[in-house]
Amino acid sequence: MAKKATNIASQETAPLVKKPAAPRARKHVKAQAVAAVAAVEEFVSALVHPVVKAKPEPTHEDVSRLAYRFYLERGGQNGSPAEDWARAEQSLRA
Repeated sequence: MAKKATNIASQETAPLVKKPAAPRARKHVKAQAVAAVAAVEEFVSALVHPVVKAKPEPTHEDVSRLAYRFYLERGGQNGSPAEDWARAEQSLRA
């Protein structure tokens, strides 16, 4: 028996339709966009409002050295160690 030739072009086929992206993929892209916007806002905020780092507290040794220097500058007379110490602390904190 002879086989009947079939014409593939004559057969009807459904048009190819792309499936929409999975909702998870969209959420991931949205999360990345939100993170990028947050990073840009933080960067701009840092430019507009720079963080001023607090000056570190003077150490006991720093105050002691400066107080001694004040003592030597006045020749060891007409003053007190407490005044020298307070003056040294004030100058180092300024």
